[in-house]
This record gives sequence, C-alpha cells and structure tokens, in this order.
Amino acid sequence: MNYDNLNGNGTISNPYQNLCLLNQILNSNNNINNNINNNINNSILIINIDYGDYNLNCSSFFTIINFNNISFIPYKSNNNNNNEIVNLNSTNYLRIDNSNVRFDGSITIIMNTFEIIFSNSEISFNNGAVFYLEAFLFFQIQCSNIIFSNSTFTSKSSHIGSNDINSDSSILEFRNSLVENISLILNYHTDRSSSSSSSSSSSSSSSGSGNNSCSNENNISLSIYNSNIKSSTFEFYKYSYIIDNSLLDGVSIEVRDGAIFNITNSNVYVEYPTYSSIFEIYNNNKMKASTLNIVNSAIYYMNSFDFSLITITKNSIVTISDCNISGRFNRVYRLVDIIGDPSMTSETILIVENSKILNFISDSDMINSYHSTIVFKNVQFYSNTFSSIFLLSFSGNLHIQDISITCDQLNSFSMIVDSPLVLDANHTFISNISMNNVFMSCVGGFKFLISKIEISNFRLESFSKPSTISLYYQSDCTIVNGTFISSVFKQESSMFYLESSELKAIDCQFKDSTTNILMARDSNTMFQSSNFSNLIPYSSFDSYSIFYSIKGSMLFIGCNFNQIQTTSSLISTTFSDYLMLKNSRFERVGNAILSSKLTNNVTIDGSLIVNCNTQSILFVFSYNEKCLIRNSSFLNNHGIGYTLIDINNSMMEISLVEISDNSFSSIIEEYYSNITMISISAYRNYGVFYRGYSSNTSFSIDGLLFKDNYYVSSVFDLFEHSNATFSNIYIQDNYFTNIFFSSYDSFIHFSNVTFKQNVLIYPSPQSNISISAGGFLFNSSFINFENLIIINNEISTKLIDLYQTNLSISNGLFENNQFSTYLIFSKKNSTVNLLNTKILKNQGGDSSTIFMFYASNVIVNYCEFSFNNIYQVGSSSLINFSRYFEIGQTINKFAYFQIENTLFSFNIAKLGQLYFSGYQSDQDAFTNSKSTFSNNSLISNHASSQGGAIYTENFIFSLNISNILNSNHFDNNTSLCGDNFSSSLKEIIFIETNDTFLVNGVGSIINYNAVDFYNNALTTLSSPIQINITRLSVNVLQTFTGAILSGKGSFLHTFIGPLYERFKIELYLKPYYSNVYLTLGKCLPFQYMNNLTCEYCPIGSSYSNSIGQCLKCNPNAVTCVGSFVNVNTGYYMIDNEISIVERCANDMCLSNNQCQFKYSSGDLCFSCLDPDSSTPTFIAAKHGINCCSQFKVWLIVPLLLLYLVSALVLSIIKLNLFTTIIGPIIVFLQINSVVFFSYNGIYILAFFRVSLDILDGICIFKGLNHGNKTLITLSIIIIMFLISSSDWFPLWLFRKLNSNFKLHNYLKRNLKKKRNLKKSSTTQFNYFIRSRWQLFQIFIIPLIFNSFTLIIPKKIKDQTLLLVDFSILFGSWQSILQIFISVLIIIFVIVILVLNHFIFKKGKLKLWELIIIAKSFLFSILSISLIFNDFYTPSIILIQIVYSTIYFLLNPKKKGNSKKSSKIDNNNFINLIQLLIFLTVNSKLFQQIAPNVFGLILTILIIISTFLIAVKKNKTFSFN
Repeated sequence: MNYDNLNGNGTISNPYQNLCLLNQILNSNNNINNNINNNINNSILIINIDYGDYNLNCSSFFTIINFNNISFIPYKSNNNNNNEIVNLNSTNYLRIDNSNVRFDGSITIIMNTFEIIFSNSEISFNNGAVFYLEAFLFFQIQCSNIIFSNSTFTSKSSHIGSNDINSDSSILEFRNSLVENISLILNYHTDRSSSSSSSSSSSSSSSGSGNNSCSNENNISLSIYNSNIKSSTFEFYKYSYIIDNSLLDGVSIEVRDGAIFNITNSNVYVEYPTYSSIFEIYNNNKMKASTLNIVNSAIYYMNSFDFSLITITKNSIVTISDCNISGRFNRVYRLVDIIGDPSMTSETILIVENSKILNFISDSDMINSYHSTIVFKNVQFYSNTFSSIFLLSFSGNLHIQDISITCDQLNSFSMIVDSPLVLDANHTFISNISMNNVFMSCVGGFKFLISKIEISNFRLESFSKPSTISLYYQSDCTIVNGTFISSVFKQESSMFYLESSELKAIDCQFKDSTTNILMARDSNTMFQSSNFSNLIPYSSFDSYSIFYSIKGSMLFIGCNFNQIQTTSSLISTTFSDYLMLKNSRFERVGNAILSSKLTNNVTIDGSLIVNCNTQSILFVFSYNEKCLIRNSSFLNNHGIGYTLIDINNSMMEISLVEISDNSFSSIIEEYYSNITMISISAYRNYGVFYRGYSSNTSFSIDGLLFKDNYYVSSVFDLFEHSNATFSNIYIQDNYFTNIFFSSYDSFIHFSNVTFKQNVLIYPSPQSNISISAGGFLFNSSFINFENLIIINNEISTKLIDLYQTNLSISNGLFENNQFSTYLIFSKKNSTVNLLNTKILKNQGGDSSTIFMFYASNVIVNYCEFSFNNIYQVGSSSLINFSRYFEIGQTINKFAYFQIENTLFSFNIAKLGQLYFSGYQSDQDAFTNSKSTFSNNSLISNHASSQGGAIYTENFIFSLNISNILNSNHFDNNTSLCGDNFSSSLKEIIFIETNDTFLVNGVGSIINYNAVDFYNNALTTLSSPIQINITRLSVNVLQTFTGAILSGKGSFLHTFIGPLYERFKIELYLKPYYSNVYLTLGKCLPFQYMNNLTCEYCPIGSSYSNSIGQCLKCNPNAVTCVGSFVNVNTGYYMIDNEISIVERCANDMCLSNNQCQFKYSSGDLCFSCLDPDSSTPTFIAAKHGINCCSQFKVWLIVPLLLLYLVSALVLSIIKLNLFTTIIGPIIVFLQINSVVFFSYNGIYILAFFRVSLDILDGICIFKGLNHGNKTLITLSIIIIMFLISSSDWFPLWLFRKLNSNFKLHNYLKRNLKKKRNLKKSSTTQFNYFIRSRWQLFQIFIIPLIFNSFTLIIPKKIKDQTLLLVDFSILFGSWQSILQIFISVLIIIFVIVILVLNHFIFKKGKLKLWELIIIAKSFLFSILSISLIFNDFYTPSIILIQIVYSTIYFLLNPKKKGNSKKSSKIDNNNFINLIQLLIFLTVNSKLFQQIAPNVFGLILTILIIISTFLIAVKKNKTFSFN
C-alpha cells in the first residue's frame, strides 16, 4: 500500500487508494459524533475493501466510535493481485466503542498492537473473517457482544507476552468457528489497562451509549457452538458459559467465582504440554458455587499428562454426564483433584454419571478428594490402571451408584477407595459414603477413614488380589443386600478390616471364597440376615479366623453359615466387649465355629448348629466375663477326639438348648468356670456330656432332658472343689460306658432327678475308656439328692460310688432296676442319709447288693424296700453294712447305722434283707452307741439262704434281741435258715439231749444242728463232719464220719452198757467243735421202767406219765398197741398224754393230732395261725370257731350300711312282721345261723345273727378276739333295735313318696292302723307294746346267742378258757359279762311281765311265741356248749321233732278263720323243713362231703328252703 496516494473518492468505482484515509474519515466522523452533537451515526456504513494486504501503520490509532451499523466487506476488483483475502495489519491502538461492527467475508485482521479495546459494542466476524492477534499488551472487551460465525479467532501463541484477553460484562459467541491460541478471561473485574491508555479507555467507555447493556448476569457470557478450540486457555468468572458440539484440543479452562460452564456434545483432547489441569474450578464466592458441566462429550488423552484432568476447589460443582474419558494407555497423573474447604458450609461436588473411563495408566489415584462430595452413577471402567479410583484425603461424601466393574473390563485398581492413615490435626469431620447397585470384580479394596458408609445392592468379587473393605477411626459401614466372593490365595487377607470402626452387613451373601471375611480391632461389627457358604480360607496360620475381632464387638443375627472349611476357627474374638450369634444357622462348618477369649459378653441365641465336622474344638469360650447360649440347637455335629463346647475361666449360662445326634469326646468341657444351665435337651449324642477340670467354681443346671444317647462314657465328669446345683434332670434311654457323674471335694445339690431306662455297663479292659468305680462317683464331697427317681435301668456296675463322702437322698425312688453289683457303694468314712425313699421291684445279679456300706455311716428313715429280688448267688442283700474299709482291711470302729421307721416287705435276697458284718470280737451290730434300729417293719421278706429279715456275720444283731422285736414289726419273713434273723455259723449243738436220753440196747438217733448266733439250724450248710463216741467207763473210742445236710445231722447208734453208763459224743467241723455227755436210762414214749427195763402196757392200754400207770384206751378215740398209740380222726391228744384225749368240734381234727384245715393249729386244732406270716404265728381273730384266710378291713363300711338299711326296713314293717311270712322266715334263718354256727364254709347266714363275719374265711380285723367282736355285735343289735323302733323314717318316707307308689299306700294304711291303736288303748294292744314285741322277737335270738358265747367256759389242762375262743382266759371278762347278763335278765323279765298281762286277756295263742323263744334259748345254749360232743346234732334233731309234733297236734286247722289256719299251716311247713334240714345234715351221705364244700352246700340248702317257704302261700306275698 502506498501511504502517499490520496486519490479516490471512496466509491466502488473510485475507491480510496490509501487505507489510512479510512482511519482519518472514521476518526473525523467519530469526533463529529462525539464532540458536536454527541449522537450516534445511525447510517449504514459499508466499507468494501478490495482483496489485498493492507498495513494500518500509517496511523497510531484505529478507532470506531458511535457507529450503529458499520460493515467491513471484501470485494474483488480487477487489480490482478491474485489475492482473495483482505489482510488488515493493525496499528498500535484498536478501539471499537459504542458501535455495531460487522466483519463479513474473508477479512483477516492482524493485530500487532499495543492495546485493543471493545466497549459497548456489538462486533461480529462472519463468513471466514479472521481475527488474528500477533502481539498485544492489552485486550479489553467490555459490555460488548462479540460474535464469531464461521470465522477464526486466533493468535500467534496462547502465551503471547503472557497477556490475556479480558472480557467483562460481555457476551462472546462462536459458531462454526476456530478459536486457537487464545487466552481469554471473562468477567474478571480488575484494572489491568496500561497507564498510557487508561484515560482514553475510561473516557470513551463512559461517553458511549451503544446498544448493549453491561449487565450480563442472566446471559451466557460465552457460547461456543460447532467450533474448534485449540491450544487456548479460558478463565470464567461469575456467569454462565457453554461449549456445545465443539472440539477442544489442548485447551485449559478455569471456572471461577460462581461461574457456570457447560460442555455438551463435544470432544476434548488433552495434549502435552500443558502446565496445569485441563479444567480448574475455583471459587472465592461464598454465595454461589462454581460449576462445570460436561455432558454427552468425549475427553481424549492424546499423550502422557502430568496434571489432573480436572482440579476442583472449594464451593465448586463439576458434573460429567454421558461422557467418555479415555486415554491411549498412556501414563497420566490423575483425572480429578478435589480440594474442598472444611471451614465452609458449602460443598465441593463432583458428579460423574452415565459415563465411561478407559485406557488410563497411572501410579496415582484416579480421583483425589479433600473434603468434597463425589457422585459416581452408572460409570464404566475399561482397561484402566490406578492405585485407586477414589483417594479420600479428607472428610467428604462419596456416592457410587449403578457401577459395574468386571474382570473382562481389564482394569487394575489397587484400591477402589483409599484414604491416607495419617490424620490431619483438624480431621474431625465424618465422610459420608454410599454405594448402591454396585458390582465389582478383579478390583482392589476400600479404605475408609472416619466415614459413614451405606452400601446396598452391592457385589464384590475378588480373584487375583484381595478386595478388602477397610474401616479406620470411627468409621461406620452399613451394607444391605451385598454379595462377596473372594478366591484370593493370600495369607492374612480378609474381606473386611476394621480399626476403631463399625460394620453392619444386612441381607448379604458371602460365598465361594478362599479369603477370610473379617479382621477387626477396637471395632463393632454386625452381620444380619446374611448367608455364608462355600468358604475355604487360605491361611497357613492356625490362629487366623474367618471372623476375627479384638477389643470390640461382633454380632451375627439371622445368618446362615453353610459349607465352610477353615484351618482355624470361623469366628474369633479377643479382648472384646460383646459377641452375639442370634437366630443363625451353622451347617457343614468344617472346623471350629467360635473361639472367644477375654470377651466381656458372648451370646448364642436362637441359633442352629447342624451337620458340622471338626478336627478341633467347635466352640471355645476362654476367660470371658459372661457367656450365654440359649434357644439354640446343636444337631448332628461330629468331632471325635474333640469337644463341642469348651469353657475356660468364664461365666457361662446355657438355657433352652437342644444338643442331639452329636459325637464328640466331650460335649461340654469346663476349666475353672462358673456354669449355669437351664432347660437343656440332649438326644442321641456320643461322648462325655460334661467334663470339668476346675476347682473353686460353681455349677447350676435346672432342667436337663438327656435321652437316647449311645455309648456315652460320662455325663458329668469331675467336679473338683466346686459347688454345683442340679434340678429337674431327666435322663432316659441312654447307653453309658463309664462314669456317669464324678466329683471330688465338692458340694453338690440335686433336686428332681430322674434316671430312667438307661444302660450303664462296665467297660471291657480292651476299651480305651477308663475302668471306673460306678455311675455316680463322689469323692470327698457333700452330695444332696431331693426327689431322686431311678427306675427301669440296666446297670452292670456300681450306680453310686462314694469315698469319704456325705450323701443325702430324700424322697427318692429306686424301682424296677436290674443291676449286677450295687446301687449305692460307700466306703471309708462316708455317710449316707436316706429319707422318705422307696426302693421297689429292683433285680440284682450275682453277688449284688442294693446298698453296700464299707466303714461308712448310714441313716435310713421313713423309707420303703419292697418287692426287690436279689439273685441268689454270692452274699446278696438289700443293705450290707460292714465296718471294714474293704474286705480284709482294718475296720472303722466309729461307723454306725440308724435305720428307723422303714418298711422292708416282699423282698427276696440271699443273706437277709440287711447284712451286718464286723469283727469277730464284736458282740453285736451296735458297737457304736449311735447305731439304732427301731420302728421298722419287716414283712413277707424271703432270703433264699439265711435270714429272712436280717443277716449278721460273726455276731448276733443285738444282745437284746427281744427289744429289737418289740421296737420293730417282723411278720411273715421266710428263709431256709432263720425267718427273721440268721448269721454265720456260731457252733454245732446237740438236739434233745439230756443226762438220761439214751435207751439201753436200742438204737438211738443222736441229732445235732449247725446253728447260727440265733440258734437257727444252718439249713444252707452241708458238710462232712467227724464224730467221736467214747464210752467213758472203759475209755473205748469209736470214730466215724457223719454229715451235716442243710444244717442238720444225725446218726443212729446203739448204746450198750449197764444202766447209767456214761458216753461222750464229740463233733468236729473245723474250726468248730462240740461235745455232749449222755447216760443210759431213759424209756421211749408210752413205756415205763420196770426193774431197769423199759416195757409197754398191754394191748388196749397205754402208759400215762401224769398218772404214772397204764390206762385203758377209749377205742373210739385212741388205738393203743405197744409203741403204736394213734389218735383217731375227730380226737386230739394233748401234750402226748393218754389221759387227755378230747373230742374236736365238727371233725376239725384228723388222725394222729393233724388238723383238718390249713390255718388251724394248737390244742384241739382250735387256735388260728396268721395266714400272712411265713412262720407259725397265732392270732386272735376267728370266723366263729373257724380260722380266717383273709382280712378285709374295708368290709366294715358296707357291712354297717347293710345293718343300717335292715334296721330302717324293720322300722317300716314292724307292725306286720308276724302277720306275714317275713317274721317266720327271719326266725327260720336265725335258727339255722345259730345251730350251724360251728360249721365251716357257711355263707350269709351269720348276717341274721348279727355277726361281723358273714363271708366264710374272711375277717375284718386281724387283732380282734371273740370277746371284742361280741361287744361290737351287741352294740349293733341295740342300735338296730332303737332305729327300727323309731317311727321317724316311715313318716319321712311317706312324705317324700309319690301317691302312685305301692309303698306309699302301705305306709298310709300302717299309719292309720297306728292311729287307731293309739286311740283305743283300752280294748286293743297298745301300739308301743305291740310294735316293740314284734321287733323283740326278731332280735331275741342274736341277743341270746351272742350273750351265751361269752359265759360258757371249757377247761383245757389246768386252764379254764372261753369255750369259743381259747385265746381268752375265762374270768378276765367275768365282771363285764355279769353286768351284761343282769341287764339281759331284767329286760327279759319286763318283757315276760308285759306279755303275761296280754296272754291271759287275749288268748293262748301267744303262749307259742314264748315256746319259740324258749326253743331259741335252748338251741343257742346247745350250739355253743355241745360243739365238742358227739350228741350235739342228735339233741338238736330230738328237740325239733318234739316241738314240731306238739305244735302240729295242739294247733289243728279251724274252719271260718282262714287267716289263722294259714298261719298254722305255714308254721307246720317251716317246722317240717327245719327238721328235714337237720336230718339231712346228720345223714351219712351228707357227712361224706368234703369239708371244704360242706358249708357251701348247706348254705345253698337253707336258701332253697327259704325260697320254698316264701312261695308256699297261694298268692304272692303282700303287706297287710
């Protein structure tokens, strides 16, 4: 350009030839507009510039001021310069102020200037315009709109003179343009103009009005659309900025002081070199956050980069959405640095969502956060390598959602979240972290510091390296619905690591892993509703557990553990506060489940442990302060050689627990711990249930059901120096092989213990089980049982074994047990106290004893031993008391027994029910003065060998045996030797020997017995014995061998010598010796001495020792032929004396003094034996004159009711007794009951004589003799008479009965008759006399008969006895009987006087009533007094014949009085029937009937006769 060419007029046809003229013209117009009228030039000004290269250096200033519409448009002239662009080289100064300027077309503005100012203007570059900054010192855009459309804004370098382009309150817009090497600062209000231009800039800015407002708060200060931005830097302040659908290459952007910058649909290329982050977000505005939004864009790292992609500072927000951030596997520093400010309440936030990050390599972290908030949602990672994704350098918030990182994405993150463990001094803030719907695999772990973490829908898989979630310094992590899989083979790795933090895992899955799950220190953890399965941790350290906690707490609630195998324990705590397993299930755990040490509180509640196999202890509680297992079950677990639950130096409570189908060496093992158990159930287990190795501890169990356990060597083993309480223990159907319970030096209390249907065996020597002393083994202990029940067990060893122990059992029961040794075995200064205990129906084996006491004290009070059967081998007994320590050892001189108020009944043993042994020097069993034996009952016991009740060894039971018998009750005990007492052999004695025993020349039988200390023949002893016989006068010795068979022996020897020759007989049975001296001179029975010769009386007579002469024998009673003197049937010889031969009653005697009936004995077979006693014992009770075989006390009640009912019936019919057939029938039955009183087998008839015994052979009271019975009977008769005489019952019954009843009508007629009798006392019988007389006729026979039984005596030898009862000495009742007879006589006289008054007034018919009464008197007297006479029955028959004949002859039938004739006819028939009965009984045929059915047939005959009498009348019986 020629600056001197001033040609042209500025038109197209003649343009200016010098561009400097343009500057002058515009300046001139600017001055005019500004200085003259201060108006804007509103004319449209188009400046056409021909293509070419122009230099504006001709002018120092280029200004456009106050032009409303000015355009620069290039055109092409014909200057042939081959340029198609306008190049405008700038001047020193460019200013556009208050104008609207448009550069349109291929115009290039090249600025190499001092200052550029755009103010209050709108400037647009369009259609290829280029604004090129070659150099400048100051570029200010103020209150202007700058638009680039399809244009270029560039500079020579992005760091030209280190100057920036400042834009304040302006709007910049780029569309389809290029921005390159530009450093742009927007809305940073600071004076940055140079001194030379400041004044002009100020003046122009202030004077221009322009079209633009400087307020840009609601507008977008920068918008870039569809453009390319290269190698540029931007600083954005305050307002909003946007880049859309553009390319950013090598840019650097700062967002400051509340600015909002959006990048959408763009591509960002990060290239080296840069010297800071690509995006830096700063903010000093506390009111508004600086914001960067990158949406739907892509960020590409083109090469290695030493700075972070984004740096975010305080109060800033960065959002990256729907973006791809990718590298080229080049090494980078990190992607984001976030630096928040803890002192500010506003947040620093990074949000990344729906984006991808891929192909990065870094030794650092992807995101470094300092007190900020990070949100990652639906972000994908591919082929990245970082030390961590998030480095939380200080407290902040992290939210991760919808993230999936898989192995096939080929990422390598050492950590996902990392936190430095070096704490800032001000680090007191809590980080909040949340993760939701996250899946990660093949990644690193998480490290949280002072954080609150919430994780849900989370899955973490680790395969090549551990992915540990680490919590430090008061971090709190909650995981809901998480899944964790870790197959990392690395020692000491774990899924979670905690220090001073808390972890809660809810509804989580831990499976298919080889990594331990938890390592916690000073932390609290909780796993709830989570599943753990297929865990096989890899660790060479046995102490490393899957869950390990030290100094913290650990809770498992509602968890499920399945298929877990560990070399150590599943759960382990040390120095911790709390451990809980609640409502959880452990199944197929392959080693120890729990190991807790030095933990304050350990709880297992509502949990199930099932199908676990272990090669160590399954549960270990060591040095814990408090442990609790409740509402839990241990099922089908196995650990042979190990322990299910091991408790060491801890306080443990186990309640409501089931332990079933387990096999362990011991179920529970305890060391120095205090244990409480409540409601425990144990089924089908193998091994020791409880084993203790402690001392000075306490143990309590309330409620144990121990059932169906097989091959249990022990239940409770070894309590040492401890206190233990057992209550409500039920042990049933178990198989025990060793000690069931053992203790040493302990205090143990048992209550409500049941031991039922168990098998307790004595283990074989080949087994590995120690051969023990018994089931319960107590050593030096104090043991108390209350309510002990031991029933239906099979016991082959000692059940209870005591050594120096005090044992007390109260309210015990030992029943139906089969045992082979002892139920209780006590030795060496033990004391056993049995109170209110029953030992029933037990069966002992060979050499067994129920209770064996060696050198021990025994106290038995209010106990019962019944129906026990001890096999008859060895020295079996019920109780064996020995003062020896053991057999063959020294004795305990201070041992004592106290057996009182105890029942022994129906037991079977070999040597007594009670066996007492001591030393040979002992005089009796009561060596110790404390020993007592009183108020006991020994009834119906049997000893197969000796001592039906008591057996003693080497001494008698008591020196005062009568005192023992008097102070105790012995009844019906039996034995081969000694029904009550027996002992070991005392001596051999001779039987029935005296100084004149031998009979000269006649073979004499010498009897001898081996006797015990009670003089019982030892029937159990059979042995050869040596016999020596020495004739003393000539000293001739004869020796031969005899024998003792069943305790008795005899030999037949003929002693020959002169009268009174002396012989010495000696018996030798080592070490026993016995001898006797005998003299010739005694005759045989029924012989007498005649000239030193024994002779018999002539045939038909026999010698009487009492009279001293031969007496003629009654051939009907005795047959006498020499030595043969035989008593005939029906007779009895008393004391073998021929002069005293008595007739027996009713053939009660058989021949030769034998009794007809089983229980008859004594003289005349008239005494009775006790049917319940095994030894002959006489009793007072009799049934008439016959003996009772049974005693039924309860019969007294129905009998008294029967008599009461009879009296009430008689009170109703008393006026009609003898006007009907009822009275005669009653009298008929009474007569027969009296006449056949002495007959055996009579039933029912005794009721009519008012007897207490109406059933044959059955008596009510065993201790009542006939006198006592008769007094009771007479009392009943009087009471019945008084009741039947009264009228209250008929009147009461009449009022109660309905009129339709027949009995009601009868009562009505009787009451009417009664009133008539009372009204007409002068002409009729007085009602009172008539009714009582009829009753008197009914009661007179029982009254007379029972009275006579008490006054008729019989003399036997030198004693006068009551005839019907030889147990009553006649005369002892004399005073009482005399009073009673006197009363009867007075009553009888009064009755006779009253009757006498009416007999002479009414007629002679009443005389027969007196005759009948007299006959009854006679029958009563004869039935008693003649029972020992042959002519009793003929006398009765004769009286009946005479009476019947007289009555028949003196009472013929009379016409006209049919009623009276009928009565006479009935009486004749009754007399005939009675006579026929007497004749039948006396007939030969009837007497051939067996005695045991005679009475029954007679009873039937009388009842049939009664029936015939009743139906004799022509019409049915009715009341009149």
